[in-house]
Amino acid sequence: MPALLRRHSSVFDNKSFFKEVFAINALKNRARRLFHWFAFGLGVLILSLFSLTLVNGPAYLKQADQSRRRTLALPAARGRITDRYGRTVAGTENGYEVLLTLADCPADQLNSVLANALSLLPRSSAPRTHTLPISQTEQGYTYTEEDVSSFLTAAGLAPETTADGAVSSLTARFEADGVPPGLLLDVLALRLAAQALGYRAFRPVVVCTFSDYRLCPPLYENAAALLGIRVQAVPQRVYPFGDTLCHVLGYLGRISAEKAEQYDAQGYDINRDKIGITGIEAQFESVLRGQPGTKTVTVDPLGRQRAVLKTQEPVVGGTVVLSIDIALQQATETALQTTMAAIRRGEKGIAYPNARTGAAVILSAKSGDVLAMASVPAFDPNDFVGPVSQSIWNSYAPVYASADPTLPRPLVNNAIVNVFAPGSVFKPVTALAALEAGVVTAQETIVDLGRYTRFSASDAPACWTWNNAQTTHGAVNLRAALAQSCNYYFYELGYRLGSARLSAMAERLGLGAKTGVSLPGEAAGAVDSRAHADQAALSAAQKTIMASHPSLSQNAVYKVLEALLEHPGRSAALSLLSPLGLSEDECLSAYAVLDGARYRPSRVLISAIGQGGTNATVLQMANMLAAITQNGRRYSPRLVLSLPDSVGEQPLTQLSAPFLSEAHVRAVLSGLSAAVQEGTAKQAFVDCTVPVAAKTGTAENTGRSATAWFIACAPANDPEIVLAIMIAQGGQGSYAASAAREMIDAYFSPGTGTAAMAAGALLP
Repeated sequence: MPALLRRHSSVFDNKSFFKEVFAINALKNRARRLFHWFAFGLGVLILSLFSLTLVNGPAYLKQADQSRRRTLALPAARGRITDRYGRTVAGTENGYEVLLTLADCPADQLNSVLANALSLLPRSSAPRTHTLPISQTEQGYTYTEEDVSSFLTAAGLAPETTADGAVSSLTARFEADGVPPGLLLDVLALRLAAQALGYRAFRPVVVCTFSDYRLCPPLYENAAALLGIRVQAVPQRVYPFGDTLCHVLGYLGRISAEKAEQYDAQGYDINRDKIGITGIEAQFESVLRGQPGTKTVTVDPLGRQRAVLKTQEPVVGGTVVLSIDIALQQATETALQTTMAAIRRGEKGIAYPNARTGAAVILSAKSGDVLAMASVPAFDPNDFVGPVSQSIWNSYAPVYASADPTLPRPLVNNAIVNVFAPGSVFKPVTALAALEAGVVTAQETIVDLGRYTRFSASDAPACWTWNNAQTTHGAVNLRAALAQSCNYYFYELGYRLGSARLSAMAERLGLGAKTGVSLPGEAAGAVDSRAHADQAALSAAQKTIMASHPSLSQNAVYKVLEALLEHPGRSAALSLLSPLGLSEDECLSAYAVLDGARYRPSRVLISAIGQGGTNATVLQMANMLAAITQNGRRYSPRLVLSLPDSVGEQPLTQLSAPFLSEAHVRAVLSGLSAAVQEGTAKQAFVDCTVPVAAKTGTAENTGRSATAWFIACAPANDPEIVLAIMIAQGGQGSYAASAAREMIDAYFSPGTGTAAMAAGALLP
């Protein structure tokens, strides 16, 4: 062994030496691995920083900037509605909305924020926009509406859920146990509205609306605790004349769930915006709406506005100019209401306490312009600007077991929606039809014998004087027959004319068809005729059969009944109806219905005096008389004189050219003048300085008091205006004459009617 190895052999035998060497090597390896990991991490960090700053930096910067920005909607003021002289009948005023933006309020603070905000806003001054159909009583909770199915569906609750159950379920869903009891229903209603927004969390929920600025300071002072709550000034609809002209103007309402998608696509905020529901507000929604604006602002982390970056001002809606004279409208409504009250009290004679539904229309005879349109009972459209309480809604929309149009319904425009048998105000139509057909002359006399027995001696209709006092009018010509409203005379004219010629004249004068007035919901009415009677008979018989045999085909039943109508008889009924599976008794019962209602030639007698199947709106009767005064020239009643620039002045729409003989028209107007001078309308016009031509009408109603009608034109020799009045269950047509007198006086008084037009105040 070499000396060196021998000298150090003790070292190589020392195990501690090797342990130190191995430890040093391990430390070096660990240091290398740590360095590699550090280098890798540093590289990743550098790459991430590069991506954040250079690659995705602009996008992240934009996103951060957007989180500080908020685009707020600025509602547009609805356009004005004015009368023909520029007087505002629907406008706007300053109002305020309290809004909640969900994105600015932590979810766990939502209930407390809402409760705190509502506690600062008295319900009487700031009505809640969102409500539940639930009220609290000493016994618990109860529904305030009979039908709550839509509410339960929207709330995601079972159809059988009770009011207590609904409150309990919603309280648990929204963790609202800590909300004060007096505010719980309001908070739950708002939570449901917020839930309905879904992904649109930046769209605000309207908490309430008000017009008194003094309610704002408490909200501003507590802004730090009311996260997500802000107050915004907004234009509010206002109707300065209250319930005057309400049925023409209509009212506003919230967008229904059924129409939400449709209006959302048109840019409406379905949670905030209101739309026209009836009247001009609905008919010209697109004109009146205006264009909303926007305001882009920056907000702090609590959602509070810090700066305004950009504003796009809203555009006010367009102005709609009506043909209405608001002063004449007020006089018309007052006259109608006063007269109806007097009828109910018995001041006109016999008391008719159910005279609570009526309407009146005044038209320009030469142009068809609607100067006044009144309907009773009325409503105040201001009540619909904010939230509508259940009590107000119930008073305006009462629920009846019957569809009887004589029952008072404040939201219904009785001038155009409901139809009534016209009674004797139809007689000018019969007179003109007979004169034009040459079956009578104005001078020919017909002797009133009381009962008209041409078709039946046992079941003969009679003149009203015979029914009342067993007397007759004696020998009467056209003038006297119209003045005294002699039924017997017009029975004879109806017989001479026949149904076809009579109904043709009625239709040419506009009955049985819509007038085309610029209002939704107009009824067409009907003209009695063979076709009308047979159609009614077929429908009634079909309904009788289907009630006991619902599985039968309606078309098959109808065709069999049509064949039976062509060849009536009991044996034919059995042979035609038995194959349908009807028993003998059922066949004969259905035939009895068909036979009782089918057309018979004698029906023309009651058609000639405005009974039977003829029915019309008040507007139709006014337009009919206007056409008569113009020798048959008939216009569609013009309610809107002008619209904004793109549409401009609304033209007159002529529906028919003159077709009546001037001599025949003069003869009829002479008879109507005689009614005022010496006939059924004399008492109300004793000292009237304007010559008037008029006709009373008393239309019978099965099971109800008669409908009172009155039509008139003035001046009688060259009519400027025509009017029609209808008072359901008003008893007698002469009772309505006093209202007509007041309307005519108002038109010819200084400052209204021709005097105002002469002053040049009419808008273009």
